[in-house]
Amino acid sequence: RRVFAKIFKWNFVSSFATVYDLDDNNTLRFNVAQGYRAPNLTQLFMTTDSGGTVSPNPNLKAETSLNYELGYRLFTENIDFDIAAFYNTIDDYIDKYANAVSMRGTTYSWRNVAKVKSYGLESKFSYTINKFKPYLNLTLMNRKFEYNHVSTHHTGTPHIFGTLGISFNDTAFDNPYYVDLNTDFASKAVDDDLGHNNYIQNDLDIKGYATLNLASG
Repeated sequence: RRVFAKIFKWNFVSSFATVYDLDDNNTLRFNVAQGYRAPNLTQLFMTTDSGGTVSPNPNLKAETSLNYELGYRLFTENIDFDIAAFYNTIDDYIDKYANAVSMRGTTYSWRNVAKVKSYGLESKFSYTINKFKPYLNLTLMNRKFEYNHVSTHHTGTPHIFGTLGISFNDTAFDNPYYVDLNTDFASKAVDDDLGHNNYIQNDLDIKGYATLNLASG
């Protein structure tokens, strides 16, 4: 596959994936993939004022990544369970960081982080009981930034996040409909961004959260 960004050079990315069926209900998978993402026009040339003033950086480099995933899936009439371990590295990761904090608010700029390493587990589980389907999507993640010869795990990424819910599916007057009640949640996190490029001091504590959501259609 060939990826092209107008102000960047052509870049080739490749991937490999394999799937092995243990039986009719159990499957193993493994894949390795390269990635490439060029900065967008806003990051390169435009100043924005959403959540603080963000200045562009015309010298941004494109991100390159390498991703590994090993997964397992169980699928039956009632059960759908999927779990995957992942590990990825990103070179020249594009990140927003704070230049200054004042009474007027925070000003930010875009920059390339030398290297980012992420690893963890992703899982999805649902169980169908008649017309009801409780489900859980859960991610456990650890992320590390390396920048200017220092490193940190305080990247603003929560270690635990996901969605817990239950859905109801039925038909009325020959038309299908659903109702879904769920909560999105995330654990607290720490972000060193407000340390003015110093990933050692001035940590920003980000509180954990849970939201209650209701959808139908």
